[in-house]
Amino acid sequence: MFNSSFPTALAAYMHFQGKQAKYLYLKDDLDIEVNEISINNLFGIDPLDKNAYYSFESTFMPYQRHAIGDIPRVDLVIMQLGANGQADKCIAGLEVKLTAIPDNTTCNKNYEDYGSEIVVRPPTISYLAYSIADSWEDRRDELLKKTAYVNGLIDNWHDATEVVPRLPQIVETLNEIILNTPNQKPILMQPIWKTEGKSALLAEDCLDIFVWSDLAFSKLFINSINISTPQFKMTRQSRTAVWLLKMLHEFARTGKIDHSSVVDSFTYNVKNDKAFAISGSQTNKYMKCDELTHPRIQRNELKNIILGGGHQFLSPERRFDAFIVYTPGLFD
Repeated sequence: MFNSSFPTALAAYMHFQGKQAKYLYLKDDLDIEVNEISINNLFGIDPLDKNAYYSFESTFMPYQRHAIGDIPRVDLVIMQLGANGQADKCIAGLEVKLTAIPDNTTCNKNYEDYGSEIVVRPPTISYLAYSIADSWEDRRDELLKKTAYVNGLIDNWHDATEVVPRLPQIVETLNEIILNTPNQKPILMQPIWKTEGKSALLAEDCLDIFVWSDLAFSKLFINSINISTPQFKMTRQSRTAVWLLKMLHEFARTGKIDHSSVVDSFTYNVKNDKAFAISGSQTNKYMKCDELTHPRIQRNELKNIILGGGHQFLSPERRFDAFIVYTPGLFD
């Protein structure tokens, strides 16, 4: 669980240092803007509060009432301990993506053009649908009016040759839903760790945290769908848009979402191992800010985040684990 527990510790450390996370949220004109969010507001509780409880790869139970079957687990659920000492209140649920900068598409560019690739799995899209649906719980009739029209334009949603020509209407409908969603809330915590180009060296300005709201995250893949010259080919981003629309339409009709059925039914002969991937050259334009160019947490501060000899328990399987283990002197 290192890829979730380390970012959680990093967030607590940044709070301790008086630093806020960078927050990507959607403005009224559907543009994504970078602002800030306190860790208190991100977690819904002071991260150092003795009653804060961190549950990894768990179910965010407040959304269960909207689901047919079990909702997907999320990387981090922040809970609060009750009077009996039990974690009995879910406060926030976050997906966590620990990402490296630069990626292969930006490693030969200037620092300010560095970006990180984001790879998203289907359960994240299901959780996104529950997050947006929850905001429409008291306005399902209005949501149904927005989804019913485009849903009726296609006779066979399983046939990509019928769906792809309607991508402009699908994108337009999702944009209208997003624009009119009553509120937006954090859904994805994206810590970044920086290296010196493609080398195996951690940069001195090493770590920071970006957070995506549910609406801004939706636009991340919607904006990458090319509707100007649609081809009879279903891309991963287009399929993800279909998934989101079908889940929201189902919620508008019935008040429930069968996310597993949607993901399994609408595959369009594309593997379901991931929903989509966005390269660093694409994410840079949204995340671009001083903190992306020069992350605020320094390499020598790692020893203040991983405590008690915890680095000795790492069994490196992914890049950041290995960089920590094999970079000399970090914990001297």
